[in-house]
Amino acid sequence: MGRKRRLEFVEPSESSSSVGSNEVQLGQQAPPTADDRQHSQGSDDETQSPDPQDVPAAGVDNVPNKRGPNRFDDIWNMPPGKKLLLQLNKAGQPVGKNAGPWARWLGTVARRHDMCPINYVRWPLVPQQYKNRCWEAIQARWIILANRIQLAKQRKWALSQIGKLWRGHKAKLKEKYCKPGIPKEALLELSLPEVDDNQFHVLVEYWFSQKGMDLSKDNKEQHGKQTELHMLGSKSYAQMADSIVRIALYILITCKN
Repeated sequence: MGRKRRLEFVEPSESSSSVGSNEVQLGQQAPPTADDRQHSQGSDDETQSPDPQDVPAAGVDNVPNKRGPNRFDDIWNMPPGKKLLLQLNKAGQPVGKNAGPWARWLGTVARRHDMCPINYVRWPLVPQQYKNRCWEAIQARWIILANRIQLAKQRKWALSQIGKLWRGHKAKLKEKYCKPGIPKEALLELSLPEVDDNQFHVLVEYWFSQKGMDLSKDNKEQHGKQTELHMLGSKSYAQMADSIVRIALYILITCKN
């Protein structure tokens, strides 16, 4: 029996306040893993702790995982006439039932080579044609209320989140495959199912360039100075705060009755 992901949707032709629910049957799909929960902060070549299941046993040999990253096919292939409502708090941060699917679905966008190519050093250098595809995919599936984020600012806000996930994706590739002592030639011979070969080769060349190695060293030093780490798993601080408020209100109403 597959698990169900409960999604909240709106009918685009109706008022944006008309919210319903849509249960989508997902097959035999495991709960989201650390790969789905990847959140990147800082510079373009930051170093993050890899998932133990993602680390090859030796050298660059790719040991298959029990499952790959969540593809969110149910969102990519939504029924016609349906969109997901993204609820935001007063600070413009995603909350509610769709906040988790929103963040993890954006992760699938950031990993697509036809939307977020990895052969660019920094997110601002990625051509607008790719960012337009990202925004078009969001507009086709999501409704972001304008009373929280103005329409003119929604594109920049959403793309900035994808940019962080894109940087995290590149960092994870480096941690997974660019091991100490592994020569550049060995990496260039790899053909990975999750990335475009040409884009990956450009990325490898940058990793082994003097500029890339210097930046990586600086970022590792900065990462080591961090004293406050996110410890809430897949939930953001905004989501946790929203959950606490909802629970408190429920208890208050229940006690009064």
